[in-house]
Amino acid sequence: MAAPTVDRDLDVLFLGGKTDRRAARLAGLAPVLWDRDVDLRLFSFSKPVRPGAPGLAFGDDKYRLLARTSVLLNIHRDDVRPGYYEWARMVEAMANGCCIVTEPVAGCEPFIEGEHFIATDDLEQVVAELLDDEERCRKIGESARRAAMHEFPLSSALAPVLEELDSVRPPVDRPRRVPRYRRRMIVAQQHPLLPPFRPHHEIRTRLYRALIAETALRRRVERTRSLVRHGAEDHVDLHRSAAYDGATPQVSVVVTLFDYGHLIEETLDSIAASTDVDIEIVVVDDHSGDNGRDVVAEFTERRPDVPLLLVASAANRGLPAARNLGFERCRADRVMVMDADNLLYPNAIERLSGALDDDPDAAFAYSTLEEFGVTSGVRSAMAWTVERLCESNYIDAQAMVRRSAWERNEGYPTDAELTFGWEDWAFWLRLAAAGEHGVHVAQMLGRYRTQVESMISTTNLVADHMIDHLRLQHPDLPWPTD
Repeated sequence: MAAPTVDRDLDVLFLGGKTDRRAARLAGLAPVLWDRDVDLRLFSFSKPVRPGAPGLAFGDDKYRLLARTSVLLNIHRDDVRPGYYEWARMVEAMANGCCIVTEPVAGCEPFIEGEHFIATDDLEQVVAELLDDEERCRKIGESARRAAMHEFPLSSALAPVLEELDSVRPPVDRPRRVPRYRRRMIVAQQHPLLPPFRPHHEIRTRLYRALIAETALRRRVERTRSLVRHGAEDHVDLHRSAAYDGATPQVSVVVTLFDYGHLIEETLDSIAASTDVDIEIVVVDDHSGDNGRDVVAEFTERRPDVPLLLVASAANRGLPAARNLGFERCRADRVMVMDADNLLYPNAIERLSGALDDDPDAAFAYSTLEEFGVTSGVRSAMAWTVERLCESNYIDAQAMVRRSAWERNEGYPTDAELTFGWEDWAFWLRLAAAGEHGVHVAQMLGRYRTQVESMISTTNLVADHMIDHLRLQHPDLPWPTD
């Protein structure tokens, strides 16, 4: 079971199915883990998977991963207290010398809490203390390895049971009978009696079309005003910081801004705090109705050392077109895409850029994001898989995209009427259909702000039509069957 001993270059490892509770607990650990070497392997299965599935580790690969790990995190799926002792996960980690930090557990005998593992409700403090005390972490891991491999080996406990099972005569193979009621149930599942329940479908469709028409009318008015005032419907004003002209950025950061004047300064501060990489910031103000442009201008006065270009549009273009405009103004081939209300940890850009170095064929790189605000959790938490992408958009816009990949795939789709609110998903699907792929960094390197939203968003009014539209655009992708 144990892999050969190697240098423990991985500070913290988590392996487990993604649940809301686990996601919230992991988000609470982000301030402790962002600057560590971390691998957060969350997964969600809609069908059986095989070895080699992206983001998963089986057999020897799993044991080698454990042998590299200093601290293994164990977080229970639900709130039952104390949780059960997850024998398979714990013993595998112990045999490979990991120091296990788990939420409180029951039924762990003969292993002893405090000697072979640590159980606590305060994961954040205990993990931080262990990472700063390498000797204690090593001692607990070694004590666990000795216990699992020599003092209490499972082979001794299971040997009598296995001998008894070997003596049991296997049953004669017989055709499996399916009860009549089971056959009827299968038929019913294959041919539902009722169509999917979609209440008020016509009303929802009319409302969606009215909202889209209202947005289109407002944009036409703004373009006409721009034409009258500036002689062009798509006029933009450019404002450069003192450091902009002389900068040679390795990574451009595109921030789209629309009515987030109260949050944009915090976002810019988080980007400017990036370490070990030369950046420029391109802020595209999509004709905001608040003081966002003034806040950006004040930031350039306060931080003249930060290369920043403000692209101020005289008419609203919509999110995908605003992003495309930002890409056009970028000078680096690697473009970090940001929304104006989200944040970065200081090492995010450098580590995502490193992921693109490690995979030269990848079109983009993304990391797990810590959700904060109204609710906590994680997103963008699973590896790139086209099948999963066709089921739902699990990758947020906050990602580093090669400008060359953006160019050869014609940028973000701008057919807003049928992808309104799903522009990022449409872009990822466009890349997937072209044979491109992304690479996932399984660390919480960014922060996604959750805010109060209406219960029925504009996006979800006609979700079924929008999915049908995406299917028609990319019929060769592995869409789920009904």
